[in-house]
Amino acid sequence: MSLHELVGLNYTDLILDGVLNSTENAIKWLRKFGLISQERICHKCGSAMRLGRQANTADGQSWRCRKKECKTSSSIRKHSFFSRSNVSLVQCIRLIFLWAEGDNSVGKICRYTKLCNHTVIDWRGFLREICSEDLKRNAAPTGGPGQIVAINETRVAQLARRKPGSPSCRDESMWRRKRSVKNFFPEILEAIKRQYTL
Repeated sequence: MSLHELVGLNYTDLILDGVLNSTENAIKWLRKFGLISQERICHKCGSAMRLGRQANTADGQSWRCRKKECKTSSSIRKHSFFSRSNVSLVQCIRLIFLWAEGDNSVGKICRYTKLCNHTVIDWRGFLREICSEDLKRNAAPTGGPGQIVAINETRVAQLARRKPGSPSCRDESMWRRKRSVKNFFPEILEAIKRQYTL
């Protein structure tokens, strides 16, 4: 399924479609758009795994090897963007949607998700990393033979103070400006998909 089906989607649509009503619905939705694995092969025996309920996991489901003698299980989040967090998948979708709306103040996101400031700040950082990496992947080369390139010394000083590879608000702003869309939700999900190939 293409994430461009989500253009024009609003928060109410996510609720009405049932995506935010349960973890099971969130898992189906994330699998549909290829944001978590649709199938998995057992790393021990090479057999196909199946998705099943597992009460002692955060998401209530996990991948299990079909071979009875193997009994290997694996998180549904493995190798995905969501493997970095223990936040419920429903909350993850909420966080990403609210961030994509652009009015991504920590207070607003905390109110909608009922998560603490620290968690929301971490997630904004995760999403900025996605923007930063996406900008690097799609960056056009600067200058060339016979071209003069002007360097802003202020920007160089800012970059020197920053930890290498750490994302910034500026990266996020540049990422948003490069897209001529109003709804950044499908755009950020596409960027996540490009960086986390399952």
